[in-house]
Amino acid sequence: MIGIEEERWDEARRAVIHRWRTALDRIAAHDERGTLEIANTMDDFCREAMRERTLATGDPASTELRCRYCREYFETGGCLGLVGALNHWVLNGNWQMAGRMVDERIHDLELPDRG
Repeated sequence: MIGIEEERWDEARRAVIHRWRTALDRIAAHDERGTLEIANTMDDFCREAMRERTLATGDPASTELRCRYCREYFETGGCLGLVGALNHWVLNGNWQMAGRMVDERIHDLELPDRG
């Protein structure tokens, strides 16, 4: 049986997978604005990390250390590199590379042996 914290992170992971699948649809439609909107806004991992940070520190106002509380950040080496690279490919019209990156991200998130 997994604990409530594990369930919350697993739920966040499923939501992020859904979000990236939506990004794939936007990439397929060559929707620059829609793709960038998805890639550059906080996701469920960010929200879960903020929740854990608030529980640990009692300070809901500060988000500057959010990534230090994100399990996904530590398991994959972070998300900002992915976002930066995706922004580059989309802004330069390389939809194939953008789609490949997002597809690989989804695949990595779906691996059963994570953690």
